[in-house]
Amino acid sequence: MRTFIAIEIEPSIREKISNLIRELEKVGAKVGWVKKESIHLTLKFLGEIEERKVRDVSEKLKLISSKIKPFRIKVEGTGWFPEKSHNPRVLWIGVRYPETLKILWEEIEKEMEKIGFKREEREFSPHITIGRVKGNGSIQKVIDSLKKHEGLFGEMDVKGITIFQSILKPDGAEYIPIEKISFK
Repeated sequence: MRTFIAIEIEPSIREKISNLIRELEKVGAKVGWVKKESIHLTLKFLGEIEERKVRDVSEKLKLISSKIKPFRIKVEGTGWFPEKSHNPRVLWIGVRYPETLKILWEEIEKEMEKIGFKREEREFSPHITIGRVKGNGSIQKVIDSLKKHEGLFGEMDVKGITIFQSILKPDGAEYIPIEKISFK
């Protein structure tokens, strides 16, 4: 099963992000937009794993979570990857975070490597993906519109992490929570 570890975004913030996505959709660019119920903050993409491997992942995450206290993040700003590119591939909402989130990410990377997952080579850059660009037509209009939304989408307390299954479908991926693990 295709899996990843993420922070779920609270409904009021998902609603604001969804409103922005609806506005950006009107531009008509070829972008695969994220559905409101699928908005999340990925911490680690695990890829295809056997069902029994989920237990190993869960045990490691419980160990990590026992050492983490809930923390607060701000969801604000917008951008795209690759940055400074005229051909962006990913459109995103930014996340302002305390050191605790970076520590959590580092611990997840370290513990997942111990059970056979490849360590992320890119620098830690937390973001909420809102769309994946499928073509270049009208993308500059989307970027211009995205730049106008630099404000705050909301603040939230992060109280745990979730293991998700990702099911790829023609109309976009469906994310199903497998297990929610609370911080202590």
